[in-house]
Amino acid sequence: MTELSPGIVAGLGMSIVFIGLVSLVFIVWLMGIIVKCFVRTEAPVPKKEIPKQAPAPTPVVQNAPIENRGALIAAISACLAEELGTDVSGISIQSFRRI
Repeated sequence: MTELSPGIVAGLGMSIVFIGLVSLVFIVWLMGIIVKCFVRTEAPVPKKEIPKQAPAPTPVVQNAPIENRGALIAAISACLAEELGTDVSGISIQSFRRI
């Protein structure tokens, strides 16, 4: 039995792969045509438009006194100390107001 040269083996392998890929493209194209024949294209049904309502007005917050102001500032100080990785005694809140 004669041996095939490496060039012939490589060329044969590449041509078989190329023919296989072209066959796959053709099969997918053919399946697309077949599916289009069986699928009916109907006119899209128009959706009823829901009238958009105006957004509710934002309630105005009056400057009411903050209950437990000391507890609120202590909680904020503890959160800041935890995030900054420091001790609570190292944080000094100079002013506090509602936004």
